[in-house]
Amino acid sequence: MRAERKSPQTVRVYTGSLQGFIAWCARDSREPALNRDNVRDFIVALSDNGASAATCNVRHRALHRFGAWLAEEGELEHNPLAGMTPPKRDRKVVPKISDDECRALLKAVNILVREARATPSTYTRTTRQCLVVFQAT
Repeated sequence: MRAERKSPQTVRVYTGSLQGFIAWCARDSREPALNRDNVRDFIVALSDNGASAATCNVRHRALHRFGAWLAEEGELEHNPLAGMTPPKRDRKVVPKISDDECRALLKAVNILVREARATPSTYTRTTRQCLVVFQAT
């Protein structure tokens, strides 16, 4: 993966996903074979044990990528997970702020900007931070 210039975080996630799959297979007395049934049951077990939809999705994609790599390297004739659909990720609904909350936020930003005008660098940093707050709401 490093030859593909994957980030260290991606390498950790993929490695951790594979290690988690192997450990789950051992706990469930299964041969750690990369096949649809094992991967499907692994994802269901993760979900049943409280893993988020995003975590289940990432684990599935990591195992799918590992299967593709094994096929590319000639270790398998084909990726046994090819065509297997990853679990759906939940859409997080962010509640909108009320008009009163927006007015309070604007008031706080106005105070911060007035106080930051003492030095140009502080002013620039403060206004950027305020923009981030508004984009997040």
